[in-house]
Amino acid sequence: MEEVRLEAAGAGLTVTGQLIEHPGPPALDPGPLPADADSSAIAEHDRLTEAYDAQNRKIDAFTRAAGHVSEIRSKEANAASAWSNLVGDKQNRTLGFTAVGFGLDTAQGEAKLRGRKHLARAHELSGLAKTMRSARPSLTNLDERLALSRATRAIIGDAADAQKAWRSSTRLGQTMGRAGGALAVGGIAYDIAVLDRPWHQAVISGGAGFGASVAAGALVGTAFPVPVVGTAIGAAAGAAAGIYASGVVDDLFDGGGRGAFKAGLDTLKHDGDLLGNVALSTWKKLF
Repeated sequence: MEEVRLEAAGAGLTVTGQLIEHPGPPALDPGPLPADADSSAIAEHDRLTEAYDAQNRKIDAFTRAAGHVSEIRSKEANAASAWSNLVGDKQNRTLGFTAVGFGLDTAQGEAKLRGRKHLARAHELSGLAKTMRSARPSLTNLDERLALSRATRAIIGDAADAQKAWRSSTRLGQTMGRAGGALAVGGIAYDIAVLDRPWHQAVISGGAGFGASVAAGALVGTAFPVPVVGTAIGAAAGAAAGIYASGVVDDLFDGGGRGAFKAGLDTLKHDGDLLGNVALSTWKKLF
């Protein structure tokens, strides 16, 4: 919206706060210039023509701005409608836990990956500083020894900074992990309070899903040590494993376990299709 207002102001329209004011009615068309017009009439005709064209440009700019605003409001309404359709069903709302969990797992994986890089850098710099300190006694020139000492202190400082960054990344990863655990507990509570599942089924199903998600996410994320992409792949694999495990456990309670393997796949397909359809529908409505 800010871009629309800036464009309108650049076209000469009056913008008050968030409101683009209408430029008013069209100016009178001066018509063609009379053939016998003198210099004074020509100047007046030019003035009227310029005012007429300027007002028309403002009206055109206002019409474009109104069209942009209408399009943006339509996209906002469509996005809200898509979200409402998703959360309108109590069962579908559980996918919100999956989506938030995916985000937390991605952030946790990224923090761990960065932490490993910072720790490796700290070890590398510490080893380099140790080597430089051991080389100092062999130098006979005072200036060279002083220069080596300064360089060694600088590298030690860099190593300390890398260790600090490693500790910060580790804390962030731990925070994301605890948030994921809290989210799993919230999902269990939702199953009991809203979906009326027996508490023991909700606890076992939720616990199995969370455990499978963590294990699969760590395994796959480690196999793809690529910033952002690798962690996202790991988080997606973890989410899929969690959904599958929960589907298997639920079938053990509801269906006796005879079709647990298929039930897990069916649950995974159902939730995946629903998320995919919502994402595709939202994309089409917005773009």
